[in-house]
Amino acid sequence: MFMHHKAKDAFERLCALAARQDGFFTAGQAVEAGYQRPLHSYHVRNGDWKREGWGLYRLAFFPPPEHGRLAVGWWWTRGRRGLPVGVVSHRTALELLGVVEPDGDDVHLTVPPGFRRNSRPPGGVILHVGRVPEGEIVQVGCYRVTSAERALKDMEGVEDVLLRGAEGALRRGSESIEGEDSEAYGRMTYHVERPEERGGEGGYDAVIEAGMD
Repeated sequence: MFMHHKAKDAFERLCALAARQDGFFTAGQAVEAGYQRPLHSYHVRNGDWKREGWGLYRLAFFPPPEHGRLAVGWWWTRGRRGLPVGVVSHRTALELLGVVEPDGDDVHLTVPPGFRRNSRPPGGVILHVGRVPEGEIVQVGCYRVTSAERALKDMEGVEDVLLRGAEGALRRGSESIEGEDSEAYGRMTYHVERPEERGGEGGYDAVIEAGMD
């Protein structure tokens, strides 16, 4: 009876956590909820969890996330504390804020200088390395997102047609999301490299190190 209640409590804790994160959770969060690591593979085989990346899972009975590629990419930016340090930026930020229509599969994320992972980013993820101050970050669901004004500034000279349309939307008052407190990063400088541009060993390190000056 005790073990039954213990398992039920762990399940409820994990569900409550996953509900705040589009159904996603990390291996570390599962352990904190009460699922010891030897059980993780069992729940994947049993169909209870879906493995979405290294140390990243999603509860199978949750509906598929609206922004699946974004979710996997954002969680890939986990730092030493096990939580994402990336900020959704550039065109992806504008799409998430509803300023422009979704167009394409690329996901733009800005990570702080010094960020490192031992694996390459998921397919379609474009990394920008630099700092984003908390005053230019808003919260959209579980995601930290650059403000529309910041995203437009980052994209100046990149997509002129898009910028004209988005700036017009802002003037009409389409952008109304308020900023919330988040970790300050400071002024941003960045380097971009698309996945198809990375070739050979050390390609990912080149992306990260380019933003560490």
